[in-house]
Amino acid sequence: MNKKIPLASTTFGVGNEHLALSPAEGDGILIAGNYSQESPLPANKQFLAKFGKRFGDTKIVHEIAISQYQGIMVWAACVKKAGSLDRAAMLKAIESGVSIDGPAGKVTIEPKTHHAALDINVMEVKNQKLAILETVKQRAPSDTARYCDLQKNPDENKQFEVKI
Repeated sequence: MNKKIPLASTTFGVGNEHLALSPAEGDGILIAGNYSQESPLPANKQFLAKFGKRFGDTKIVHEIAISQYQGIMVWAACVKKAGSLDRAAMLKAIESGVSIDGPAGKVTIEPKTHHAALDINVMEVKNQKLAILETVKQRAPSDTARYCDLQKNPDENKQFEVKI
């Protein structure tokens, strides 16, 4: 079908869906996302080598797995910077602009929303792989920032819905 109707997604491939399709079915699908195993970044190659050595099959490493890993690493960096798990100390650390270099590139906590700025890749499925065509560095969570300001309202606990 993708030969007749161009397909683009921000969610396809995050759980390795491209591996479930044959190349004839999947080739040409465009994706915008944070992670591809095919990334040439040294941090990605190191991560996959360590993961493979410890757990074997690296096919289970996908964007959801990397997001979880990077989230834990950002949390650890905030704890280290705060020197404590105290809420006020953690908020100060979070709002100082903590960054880590992960398998998908730089991850930076945006002080206003406490969301992450990420490198976003435009990718194309080619032979069951996610080929990176272009990378937009440090894409800020601008949609969330329109509604959420945790520096101004630190006790905010509302679920914001972005209106398009």
